[in-house]
Amino acid sequence: MPAQLTNRAERLAQIEQLLAKNLRGLRAVEIAAACGVDRRTIYRDIALLNHAGVPVAQEYGRFYLDRDQYLARVRLTYAEITALFLAALVLTRQSRFFNPHLVGAAHKLLQSLPDSLHNSAETLLQSSAYTSLDVDHGDLPLVFVVDTVIRAWTERRPLRMIVIHRTGKPRIIEMAIYVVDSKPNGTLYAVGYDALSEQICSVKLERIRRIRLLTGTYQIPSTFDAQDHIWKRPDSSSGSRGTSS
Repeated sequence: MPAQLTNRAERLAQIEQLLAKNLRGLRAVEIAAACGVDRRTIYRDIALLNHAGVPVAQEYGRFYLDRDQYLARVRLTYAEITALFLAALVLTRQSRFFNPHLVGAAHKLLQSLPDSLHNSAETLLQSSAYTSLDVDHGDLPLVFVVDTVIRAWTERRPLRMIVIHRTGKPRIIEMAIYVVDSKPNGTLYAVGYDALSEQICSVKLERIRRIRLLTGTYQIPSTFDAQDHIWKRPDSSSGSRGTSS
């Protein structure tokens, strides 16, 4: 391949990576500076990316990826694909709610498995264990709660939530999420700073009855150590998880 085409291909991959890492988007001049070319070249490159199926949008002079349409490009070995596929099956069976994103990811991984495994793996995914909803979690579908929590965590936006405390009483929490983790039984929980109680607490996502993204952003303090709050094996030292709801 000629050097010029190789350089353009490398630059297109670099632009896609830059936009993937910058949630709020980048101006053409910022992309041009990072790639070492002029702005006109960047405009042509972005047109090529769109033509190739990378959904680059523009708003208020900033280019960004349409994350509802974007398919991340990740290169995996067969061993990694198989490991992730099996992990998705385990999580889906252990979880107490149907997660269409997890099942969708498993179906995509399935397409990359060798033919010798494809038919057996496809039979597993057709099982009712991967296609039904088992538990009624109250007012909100849990998948909506999970999507909102992950979006807030990704974009560093605080959340206002009504959570059912283990005592049965509702509690209002305004949380800046620092980490999201899962217990072995598939229970998801978020840990973060509650502005109302002014302390770090943890919330089981299945206890959330109302949830809303707030304006503004936050930074995770450099003093926060996620190791003190994530699930650990019983034989390892366990840290404090704060106040649990």
